[in-house]
Amino acid sequence: MFFNRYVLSLVIAALVSLSSLILVLSRLDPFAEETLAIVLFFVSLFFSLTSVFSLLGYLLRLAFYREELFLNHFNVSLRQGIIIALSLSGLMGFQVMRTLTWWNALIIVIIGFLIEVYFVARD
Repeated sequence: MFFNRYVLSLVIAALVSLSSLILVLSRLDPFAEETLAIVLFFVSLFFSLTSVFSLLGYLLRLAFYREELFLNHFNVSLRQGIIIALSLSGLMGFQVMRTLTWWNALIIVIIGFLIEVYFVARD
């Protein structure tokens, strides 16, 4: 099947990004190389969250929405994975800067929700 390539590439991306996140967490000291370690951590965190949430979203969509096209499942789950990963990375960025409050978190969640509503309404 043609869509198995998409799922296989997403699984490979998840494995590579999770291994890079583990490598960054285990090898880099944020106190010695503060800028490089934090940038690499957030980049690897974003890609690992995107791939994991996209894969989970795709599998959930396959289980619950059998009547839709498989490509629609993949596109929607990838978009939602990116939105969730951006939101979580933004929240963690605020936490690193020690500026995370409940209203900042609420604003980030509302922005992510509105982005998803825009894409759903456009379709």
